[in-house]
Amino acid sequence: MIVNSYFPCDPRTQGREEPELLETINSIKSVLSRTEYSSIIWAGDINADFVRRTNHTETVQEVLDEMNLLTLWDEHEVDFTCVHEANEVTQVSKLDHFFLSQNLKDLVQSAGVIHHLDNKSDHCPIYSVFKSLEIKEETKLSCDAQSKPSWRRASK
Repeated sequence: MIVNSYFPCDPRTQGREEPELLETINSIKSVLSRTEYSSIIWAGDINADFVRRTNHTETVQEVLDEMNLLTLWDEHEVDFTCVHEANEVTQVSKLDHFFLSQNLKDLVQSAGVIHHLDNKSDHCPIYSVFKSLEIKEETKLSCDAQSKPSWRRASK
């Protein structure tokens, strides 16, 4: 299962409910609960820099722990994925992430962030390269054909 998501911004508060964050997480969980999958690759602008101790980052971390997902940046170090400039002060943070099922960890050849001067966004593109993601699709052949009436052949 590949999930690409955009989370609301971290208001950097403690102990306050974040309805939009919870709604986003619950929407993703709802899709996952209705789908069969063996592994997850979850990527996106999560707006969570895990060096911060805020309600937002703690909530996201709880979801990762609950789903037993690892953060790819723990395995492949990146410097930053986002640049904030305010009042002539430049700050950098890691807001964009890849989260993976544990069984995919050894399949990642490389991962990182692309810093390019032509990028007009304050977010830098992130990438991951996998050795192989073999996808097996099971198909069932059904011999239980049901007969249906042919209404165009039926008499009045």
